[in-house]
Amino acid sequence: VLCSIMKLKVFYFSFISLLVALAVNPANASPSDEFKYLIQSEKAYKEGNFYNVSIDGNDYMVKYSKADKPEILNQGHTTKDITNSPNYQKENGEIIKAPLSGNIFSIIKSKGDNIEEDDIYEILDIVKPTIIISALRGDFSKQVLVHQHLTEYVFTKKVKLLFLSSANVFDAYIKYPSYEQDKTYSNSIYGHFKIKIENMLLRLPKKQIAILRLPMVFGAQSPRVQEIVQFAKDKEPIEVFPNLIMNVTTDYKVTQQIHYIINRNKYGVFHLGSNDLVHHDDFIKEIIVSLELKNTPIYKRVYTTNDDRYLAVLPKFNKLPKHLQIKSQDILTELKI
Repeated sequence: VLCSIMKLKVFYFSFISLLVALAVNPANASPSDEFKYLIQSEKAYKEGNFYNVSIDGNDYMVKYSKADKPEILNQGHTTKDITNSPNYQKENGEIIKAPLSGNIFSIIKSKGDNIEEDDIYEILDIVKPTIIISALRGDFSKQVLVHQHLTEYVFTKKVKLLFLSSANVFDAYIKYPSYEQDKTYSNSIYGHFKIKIENMLLRLPKKQIAILRLPMVFGAQSPRVQEIVQFAKDKEPIEVFPNLIMNVTTDYKVTQQIHYIINRNKYGVFHLGSNDLVHHDDFIKEIIVSLELKNTPIYKRVYTTNDDRYLAVLPKFNKLPKHLQIKSQDILTELKI
């Protein structure tokens, strides 16, 4: 049996090497726009005759069919070169690097597709998930409808749902920070929307749901930090709120915390913010110092109240292990790296 496996491996390697050898033809190679290779590669991938071959650290997209000779679709351009190019990202959206490894088995919806009323059932029927992480953005009314359908699915199929909520469910409490068991109360449309979905999920069996309330999320590639960098570059004013006291977190730490909650089968309400509090204006200024920006930033101070107000979700009852907890200084250290 071992001999047969070794033979299969040798045959597979020889087959892939043959594809590359037949496809490479530098003498006949003509300069083409990188999107030619990209479009051909996507077409080959959909047709099922696409191979991603790595040779000497370079990735090549090889198209193979019985009728035609093998062909390298990204001749002169590695896969990494193409996907990292500004044109590719402009046409195909932003590439987000996940801090945790994983596999994508199917892509059911494309960029720009609308999730209509019955589409969620179609997706759930195809994927048959055992764990659902809800982090949707978009029209509030449609999101409420989607979550109504999700709750029905979670209840009937006995699966688990993790919902990413927000500190805004407490934005009416301005005199003190909030904890997991505090009653939600909001003055904002966004906060009311999150509360409505939370209440919907809390009617489900408690072991089937986890509500993860997030404060302001930062990170080297996060939209908030990228916006700060762009505003400083364009010499536009950066809004800061001197009276706002909050806690914070990073995109990387949130993914680690979600990974732990799933693996340990945790449930209930979690506050995934830092253990300490910061003033919004001070923290933004410290971020800018950490980023070492060339241009001197312009600040626009916004006062929504005369006194300090809190928008913080502190962990107290559902604390995660120490290595998954975070302090505001950790975020600044991460940005320096």
